[in-house]
Amino acid sequence: MWDAYLWIFTLNKQNLIRRLPPNLSKDQLEEQLSPLPSYDYFEFFPADQSLYPHLFSRVYINFRNPEDILLFRDRFDGYVFIDNKGTFFT
Repeated sequence: MWDAYLWIFTLNKQNLIRRLPPNLSKDQLEEQLSPLPSYDYFEFFPADQSLYPHLFSRVYINFRNPEDILLFRDRFDGYVFIDNKGTFFT
């Protein structure tokens, strides 16, 4: 089991979730995160296979409302992400 964790940039309202499952697709991630608060930036980066054994995906999300950062953190801190192979990442 791997740890996915949330890193919050409070100055610019941008959240980074890193160490996501390497086989997780953008569509699967959006499904697991929904419903999301209003945002103006959402960029998903799949795992780079050349970085083996450190294969993790990551996503950057910029929320429009600064208060949504804390709600998002409270909701997803310790969340168990599941990739398309059924592997759990917490």
